Amino acid sequence: MQNFMTRDTHQRLIEQLKKIKEFEIPRISKEKLEAARQGDLSENAEYDAAKEKLEMLMHRYSQLEGRMSNVSFIEDLNIPGTVVSIGTTVIIKEIAAETEKTYTILGVEDSDVDNNIISFQSPIAKGIIGKKIGDKCEITLPEGSKAVLIQDIKVYNPS
Repeated sequence: MQNFMTRDTHQRLIEQLKKIKEFEIPRISKEKLEAARQGDLSENAEYDAAKEKLEMLMHRYSQLEGRMSNVSFIEDLNIPGTVVSIGTTVIIKEIAAETEKTYTILGVEDSDVDNNIISFQSPIAKGIIGKKIGDKCEITLPEGSKAVLIQDIKVYNPS
């Protein structure tokens, strides 16, 4: 499966992998070893906690490695900007509420809800991808459907 992300996110993930591998895993492994030296492992809460932390870290590391494979940088995609797609910033108007919202559609790891950066896999993105300026469409959200109008589409600009 292709993993879409920006170069900035790719660099951030590389730094996270490095931190986990070079700092977090050795630190938690040391905690686990020290707890194991305390004796009976069947009733050793510190050992169990360190073991669980280590397993969670290894799982996160594995997830990140998976995300880093088969990467396509959004900045390199040929995005026309005339249709809502990954790599576009879109202004939509919620028809019933007469409110406008701006969303940037990027990869899963790029998501930042506080800054209206959403994944192409999100319900909002799924509802508007493929639409053009002036198109009306229904977005199905967990709390119900909303009718929206596509008001503007621009190619994502990382700067």
